Amino acid sequence: MLTSNQWKFLPSKTDGVADVIFDCEKDDFMIFESNGTYTWNPSTVKCDPSETIDAGIWSFSSDEAILTINDNTITLIELTTSKLVMSITDAGGTWEQT
Repeated sequence: MLTSNQWKFLPSKTDGVADVIFDCEKDDFMIFESNGTYTWNPSTVKCDPSETIDAGIWSFSSDEAILTINDNTITLIELTTSKLVMSITDAGGTWEQT
């Protein structure tokens, strides 16, 4: 399911509190390829004029509950054909992205 869509970002939450999503982030999207690579595209409206398409690698844990993007370990909260919810916990708190 992860590789079946391009994923747009909705407002995230930090420690349960909604974060502001800027206009320049609303058209950003990620594409996960079945070969273990991803592409992040800042699309048309950029937060910084120097933003360019970024690429990297991703993988699942054996039970597909943990997603690793480059060196970042992310817990999958929900993954359907139309919705992806991820969570990262670190010293700064818990960040959840839909």
